[in-house]
Amino acid sequence: MKKIWNALLSRPLPGLIFSVLGLTYCLFMSFAPGAELLCLSSGCAASRALRVAGISPWWAASLIFFLLAGLCALRLRLAARSLAALFLAGDILFLLAMAGIGPCASCLFVALLIFCAWKSLWPASSGPARFIRPLTGLLQTGWCILFIINLGAILGELPPSPLPGTSENKKISLYFSPSCPACLTALRQFSESAILCPIAENDEDALFIAALAEKIRDGSPTLEALEELLADRRDGKLRPPTMTRLDTLRLRAGLWRNQALAARHGGQTLPVIVLSGLPAAWPSPAPVRPPETKLDSLAPIAPIPTLPLDLGETLECPRHDEEPCQ
Repeated sequence: MKKIWNALLSRPLPGLIFSVLGLTYCLFMSFAPGAELLCLSSGCAASRALRVAGISPWWAASLIFFLLAGLCALRLRLAARSLAALFLAGDILFLLAMAGIGPCASCLFVALLIFCAWKSLWPASSGPARFIRPLTGLLQTGWCILFIINLGAILGELPPSPLPGTSENKKISLYFSPSCPACLTALRQFSESAILCPIAENDEDALFIAALAEKIRDGSPTLEALEELLADRRDGKLRPPTMTRLDTLRLRAGLWRNQALAARHGGQTLPVIVLSGLPAAWPSPAPVRPPETKLDSLAPIAPIPTLPLDLGETLECPRHDEEPCQ
């Protein structure tokens, strides 16, 4: 199987396919009306406004994909490989810049096509690649690190996957695990006032969360469904719900996303309670005014006592030639 895969990659056909896909996508993002709506991450607008020597990165990528597709179609492997390596090096610089200005989902998809085109033209078993393997390994390692960083930033912007029936308008998010006693205490306290985001620490937690979500969808209140499932788990009567493979995959993806978001918020241990929108939601304190005092309620001021001084005699200090005053 490995020989067949390497033989397929040694042909320029995969490079041609990835180049045509990249060219089509870049042209669509450059000229299609409303194409910017397909990218919803924080760095999309900044990436579209970016210019390199007055040229948009989408136009530059379209031109390079077009040249790369032409070289692959003409079977000019050495020229195609050289252009693909330069293209990947430029993409590494762009990923580095994107890590600073914000992640762009559309740019990340184009970066994946660039890497696939380069990888198809530089298979590990090709003859010339053996002499420059350290360089190709450096390019691949650098690209993978930056791609993972940007992908993690995009995943961090995704909303959590809460339990059914949880309103997204709430300002508190609770990340909990059903096998954590402190999490259960927090869940009982914040069940009505927080977005409940479950996290599975093991397979039993995943089955418990699936059963809890099913009970909530059937109409049971969150706390009532939780207590019933906890009692069933103590008695050994907990049974996993019937789920399709797609439901299982969706559940696992949501639990993994919640775990990534909890880690992104700095939570080392569970539960993690996140108060979102604090500056906008927190009311400004009202100015403190002193209590109003009516003059009628004041107590009469006592007169200042006078000292019994006898002003009939005048006290004078003696002259220098007399005795001091006693």
